[in-house]
Amino acid sequence: NRKGADPLEQEFEKCAFVGAKKSAVAMGLMKENQKVVFNKCLFYGNSGSGLFVNGKKESSRVILDECVFNYGEFGIEIAGKISVSINKTCFSNFTEQAISVGDDSKLLMNESRIFDCGAGVVIMNQAQAIVADSKIISNKETGIMASDKSDSNIYGSEISKNKAYGIGLLDVAKISVRESFIEYNNADGIQLCNNTKADISDTAIR
Repeated sequence: NRKGADPLEQEFEKCAFVGAKKSAVAMGLMKENQKVVFNKCLFYGNSGSGLFVNGKKESSRVILDECVFNYGEFGIEIAGKISVSINKTCFSNFTEQAISVGDDSKLLMNESRIFDCGAGVVIMNQAQAIVADSKIISNKETGIMASDKSDSNIYGSEISKNKAYGIGLLDVAKISVRESFIEYNNADGIQLCNNTKADISDTAIR
């Protein structure tokens, strides 16, 4: 069911986006102050990404509450100046990363899970990301990969049992990690390269 008479505010509730040959939902160049909410939606078995969002204004917002992303190439691709909030949402069984965020976008991920994907979260091109109270576990590559002057904050989260690094930083990226667990990843818990910076406190790394 699609709700919302205001063209700048749309809500999709209990919808299923299944089996698309490309991105199941592609939102190109969202308008200023446009807001789109996905509540308890399923994105399943799509050949491209479950959701692709692009915007030119920071006032453009996408909110996902209690959604499920399962099977496909990518979970969510975020580009352009846009804010995306992901709450209590699960990602699994993607061949590439569950979430990619770039191009000055902002990501807030809260109480969510990523597992059995290629990589967990890829943050690049000066994007900003906050990952709070979430689990990024048992992925085939790195849990969180940040590069290209991106700025990330991790709080109260578990990044464990990934087959590469827990967190990888490249190309002047910086990250802050608080009260988290970075454990039992096959490579190092945190990899630092190329003028990167990590500020870590009250966190178990092993």
